[in-house]
Amino acid sequence: MLYPGLADIYTGGEFPIAALQIYNETKYASLGNLDYRGDLGTFPHKAHSASVNTLSLDPIYNNFLVSGSSDSSIKLWDLQKTEVHNIDGESYLKYEPVVTLPRKSVHDYGVTKVKWWPDNGMVLSSSYDFKVNVIDAELMSVAHTFKLNARVIDFDFSPKGDSTMVAACLDDGIGVKLLDLRTVADVQKLGGEEGARMSTAAWSPINSNICVGGGVDGSCYGWDIR
Repeated sequence: MLYPGLADIYTGGEFPIAALQIYNETKYASLGNLDYRGDLGTFPHKAHSASVNTLSLDPIYNNFLVSGSSDSSIKLWDLQKTEVHNIDGESYLKYEPVVTLPRKSVHDYGVTKVKWWPDNGMVLSSSYDFKVNVIDAELMSVAHTFKLNARVIDFDFSPKGDSTMVAACLDDGIGVKLLDLRTVADVQKLGGEEGARMSTAAWSPINSNICVGGGVDGSCYGWDIR
């Protein structure tokens, strides 16, 4: 059975690849013009001075966007707040960062990930500088820094917010390291095979004890952290 949205444009005959293409073009054609809608803001041409590696939108209000860059800076954007810019007699709405954590202020090297905590109370950030920072979201200042022994490639935590554990992927061949925000200690290593280098981690959305890691060698491992 065709996806219901395709049924209106598919009339049978050939395999519906062409119909799928038409459907996608119809549905998403307007996305290319979002920058020109007067009721939407646009970001600066250079939101950061180097590549933007990571973005996280707050899960409560869906208004506050955090961005992290290879230039080591982190910025907070309020998507409900724009400033009017006049260019060639025309007015444009632009987003401007409401808070900027400048280069070398919270991280020394490129930021690899930022992510809001489920209750919006804090933001976590990781970097090639061996650090995972816990940032107070109200003050936008670092409340605690985990100083690890290798570059931090990725991290994740339970989306339910009922666990204080953070799984950090380090570029040193030990697998995944668990960080406890309650005791502010790195409490356990979740290894795969010897020398396993993990590039990504994810928590189960329904069971806060289950964590999965993916390695640079194509492997995946699952752990029950109890």
